[in-house]
Amino acid sequence: MNFFSVGFILCSIKFSLDIPLTYVIKLIGMGFMLGGYKEIEPIFESFGRFKAMTSAAALCTAGGLVCACLNSFGVTKGALANLLSIIFGSLSVVLIIINQRSLIEHMYDIQRDTEQKDITNDPSLVRALKNAWQKAAFFTLLSLASDIAYRLIPDGAIRTAAGTVQVISMLLMYIYIISMGTAFGRVRNDFNITHPL
Repeated sequence: MNFFSVGFILCSIKFSLDIPLTYVIKLIGMGFMLGGYKEIEPIFESFGRFKAMTSAAALCTAGGLVCACLNSFGVTKGALANLLSIIFGSLSVVLIIINQRSLIEHMYDIQRDTEQKDITNDPSLVRALKNAWQKAAFFTLLSLASDIAYRLIPDGAIRTAAGTVQVISMLLMYIYIISMGTAFGRVRNDFNITHPL
């Protein structure tokens, strides 16, 4: 679960939709997650079914990276640059969150199923991870929505409010990503003790 946990956290990191580094970090995270599935599959084959969703998110993220680079080098400008950033950035973030939600629910279901091997010895660790992820996902979506609003609304008080919400939600998102990373570290450690390779 080592690669998987690193990839999961890297996929959660989000900057502004037009910053190429956002997409580079997410693509690295998805690479780690795909490697993590191979790491986990000998113990839990069911994790293999998430490869397709991760690959789809990686394609959208790669599209976002291309658009962000085109924006950075001035190839696309103005409304087109904003539109491309919104489309690819939103798709990337939403697909990653859907995939993460499915993975967390799957881990939670495995933990509750008495017929299967447990993910961890301590079921509260998976519960804590789920709680931390829910908060991080909420503030990620709030940050995304406010980023989109800031791009679409003309100058004025509402645009300023959207920018303020974006900054605050991003700060809270990073706090919960750190919390989620800590919770995932505990799950990973217990998983590695429970399922030594």
